[in-house]
Amino acid sequence: LQTRQYKLGIESAQKYIKYFDSYSINWFAFMENYFLLAIHSKDYVLALNILATAFHEQHIAKLAEYSKECWELYRRYALLASKHAGNDIFSHTILSNVTDSLAIIPKDKVGFNITIIILGLLEDFAKPGFDLSQSHIDRINSYTFKYLKGPKAERAKLFFKLMLLAINSNLDYNVIIKKDKAILESLQKLPIPGSAFAEVEIIPYEHLWEIVLNIIKSRNSNSTKSIVQSSF
Repeated sequence: LQTRQYKLGIESAQKYIKYFDSYSINWFAFMENYFLLAIHSKDYVLALNILATAFHEQHIAKLAEYSKECWELYRRYALLASKHAGNDIFSHTILSNVTDSLAIIPKDKVGFNITIIILGLLEDFAKPGFDLSQSHIDRINSYTFKYLKGPKAERAKLFFKLMLLAINSNLDYNVIIKKDKAILESLQKLPIPGSAFAEVEIIPYEHLWEIVLNIIKSRNSNSTKSIVQSSF
């Protein structure tokens, strides 16, 4: 996962999973890495299948609350990706929540909490008729200033810059794609995060930005249709 050898990692996972007792604590830890390999390789079908297997018959309920919250976050990102990746692979097979709330992991301000903030923004982007406000901009700026410090946080900071670009462009797809190149190039030049920041990118930011653009493009298209229909 850290060296981005996703194909080799997936092949290894498929080979060695048989040596773990199904639904044991170690099996879940193994499946977590297997899931991340799949979603980082943009194999969203495999990622969904791994989640469906992990959630089978509620064995996941025996995990500690922190672990359950991590799996719930994985579930939400996988569904978001499968729905908006542009290849019509959305699945209804794993819609049930692992847990109803995310209370523990947001305390990790430079870890999973970043993914929660980004997920919330993307879910807002996807809501028809939802209007972003200055409060969204203020929240991103405040969070970046307080918590995203040092070289290991640079990728997260750049992704937040992309999100600010989207908001300041009023979620106008055509405007955004004319301005995002420089930030994307800076993002692509940065090394992958170390193990301490690995959980920050459930979906690599370059891939996640593609999903953001798909969400915004769909939103713009639906807005145009609504305007046309209302004119008749």
